Amino acid sequence: MIAAYLIALREGIEAVLIIAIIFAYIKKAADNNHLKKVVVFGTISAVLASALLGLGVYVLYGELEGIAENLFEGFASLFAAAVLTYMIFWMQKRSKTIKYELERKIELSITQKEYIGLFLVAFTAVLREGVETVLFVISLFFTDLIGTVTGMALGLITVIFIGFGVISGSKNIPVKSFFKYSSIVLIVFAAGILSYGVHELI
Repeated sequence: MIAAYLIALREGIEAVLIIAIIFAYIKKAADNNHLKKVVVFGTISAVLASALLGLGVYVLYGELEGIAENLFEGFASLFAAAVLTYMIFWMQKRSKTIKYELERKIELSITQKEYIGLFLVAFTAVLREGVETVLFVISLFFTDLIGTVTGMALGLITVIFIGFGVISGSKNIPVKSFFKYSSIVLIVFAAGILSYGVHELI
């Protein structure tokens, strides 16, 4: 449950920070109310797409039995451990340039009045976090379904409260410290996923 909570919290806060950057940038635009609606629509669409992906993977897993089930759990866990480790180091490396890249894409969409471009900026940013969440927690579903669902639900509730505060400007997150210490915990968690995957393959 703790691992699921931490994953949902970290990925959710990453998405919140991206959406906060987008909202902060479009505030100075003339038609910002319409632009905000586009961003909200893109965010909600990404959340729904992520939920459908998670449901699809879980249904697929439910259809497997015997060796096929063990192979699926094993390779899914190994893949999740590899991606989780890679994303932790990627975020450390790219964290300083993400804001600039986002603002450049937003400016291009607003200037050319391509609202679908702004929608896609929000959609792809949130969807990436959603896909990562599904990938990371799927191995937890194998071991503790109820605990995983509970942890994710609590994590998402926490993210919603934090998100409203960050986007409205009433709350600040110690971003550097949060990602530093959560990365340490997630590296340990990635090692646990790796060992579980090897166990299932054996």
